Amino acid sequence: MTSPRFHNLIGGRWVEPADGQYFENRDPADARQLIGLWPRSSAADVDLAVRSAARGFELWKNTPPPLRGDVQEGIDTAYYAATEGRRLFGHTVPSELRDKWAMSFR
Repeated sequence: MTSPRFHNLIGGRWVEPADGQYFENRDPADARQLIGLWPRSSAADVDLAVRSAARGFELWKNTPPPLRGDVQEGIDTAYYAATEGRRLFGHTVPSELRDKWAMSFR
């Protein structure tokens, strides 16, 4: 059985390391088990990734924070959590742990 060969994610694409070198990643519980081959990335790979990130930054830097997907999700989550105090419906919620007592009250 062939072990999976992983690549570097650069510029939204999975690319092989510039020099084609890989290293083995083995299961620490059973060294006979090869998990996969991982890129032995070099300075050339780092340079390629940095240039790609710089190009991406030029495209991304003028995008308002609320339009950046994960930023808006963080804003929405924080707003939801901050307003939970207003939603006191008086429900009793059991603890997830058997040896802990928990309750909510209005």
